[in-house]
Amino acid sequence: MHGEMSITLKGVKGKLPIFLELSLRERLSTFIYGLPGSGKTIVASAIALEALRLGLNPLYIYVGSHNSPLSDVDSVEAFTMDDILGKVLAAAFKGRYVIVDPINSLYSSDPKLASTVVPAIMSLLRRVGGLTIGVVREFGGSLSTPGHRLIFAYTHVIAYTSKEGDSFRLRFVKPGSRVAAFRLRGGMLEWL
Repeated sequence: MHGEMSITLKGVKGKLPIFLELSLRERLSTFIYGLPGSGKTIVASAIALEALRLGLNPLYIYVGSHNSPLSDVDSVEAFTMDDILGKVLAAAFKGRYVIVDPINSLYSSDPKLASTVVPAIMSLLRRVGGLTIGVVREFGGSLSTPGHRLIFAYTHVIAYTSKEGDSFRLRFVKPGSRVAAFRLRGGMLEWL
């Protein structure tokens, strides 16, 4: 989304959807996925701000500068699957709330390594809590999220993002079926 324009998230209006609020407060593992431009990084940045407000000392680990956080939170870029794992481990041992955006962007570069590293990361985040973002891509004529079977198995809360007109939708797949909507206005994410 913000590869097309420069966005800085100044704050959040409204209350987090209940599944995201519980996920943060209970430090559950959350996975948000969607097509490029569907608002994934916007939601991740808003969650990072809420984690900061709650004193969870978030660390935003991003792969590729187009996935850097849109909010002013502590962040670090990762370049390989091993790099992501090392940064997640270090942050988790310090009790930080970890956000990885996106967890599966490096999957295609080494699927065999990813098939062992991604479950390790997800298993750790299932124990300490955290948010992972996943990119949906087209493979053989259909849409897929690389590594989704490995990721879904370790995740408490799963949601799919989409852009609809001037707003975005967050459709929860797990633990139940709910829909939340949000939009950007004046640098603020507004939950609708």
